[in-house]
Amino acid sequence: MEFTFIKNEITMNNKELNILDKFVIDFIEILKEHSDYVIVSGYVSIFFGRSRATEDVDILVPKMDRDEFSRLFNDLIKEYWFINSGEESELYKILDEKMAIRVAKKEQMMPNIEMKFISNSVDRGTFDNRMKVLFDSNELFFSPIEIQIIYKAFLGSEKDILDAILLARVFKNYLNPTILIKFSKDMDIKEKVLKRIFGGTYEEIFDKRAK
Repeated sequence: MEFTFIKNEITMNNKELNILDKFVIDFIEILKEHSDYVIVSGYVSIFFGRSRATEDVDILVPKMDRDEFSRLFNDLIKEYWFINSGEESELYKILDEKMAIRVAKKEQMMPNIEMKFISNSVDRGTFDNRMKVLFDSNELFFSPIEIQIIYKAFLGSEKDILDAILLARVFKNYLNPTILIKFSKDMDIKEKVLKRIFGGTYEEIFDKRAK
């Protein structure tokens, strides 16, 4: 995969779009008319080359008021349906209670979007430091790679660790040690997990002088 990474912006060349990519692009075309957003979790590693299936794409958005959500709801129901409920008021209540709503194309269950309001400091840091990814004529905003790696380490399943390893390898020349160290401490990530993810680059990134 060819790309350039300057500051907080990635430009990719010749990315082949799969069905999931097209699904995400179509959804974001509607969402961005109503709200900013950041894509997090498993789809980040899949987008950058991890070969595995996923049923959902996780997206964080700043909290909307009822009118803002109503406008988004009315635009989405032209092509999508809400898996949790068909009632706009119930969907907003779910979001307001810091839970996720699921959105899929009509007459389909998968893939689907799992969308939540930003609700904590990690969410806020992820959104505030989101990175722009440009490919062909498309633009998406993703979680910072460093935060994504550490969050996957925190989740700790084999699937999540392999997601983190893929991102660490793809972006090994671009990672910010300060961010990695801060979030690994904040989330209390064990050294053995970090060593597995970063392999031979662990000592360089987590050098004692950086601590």
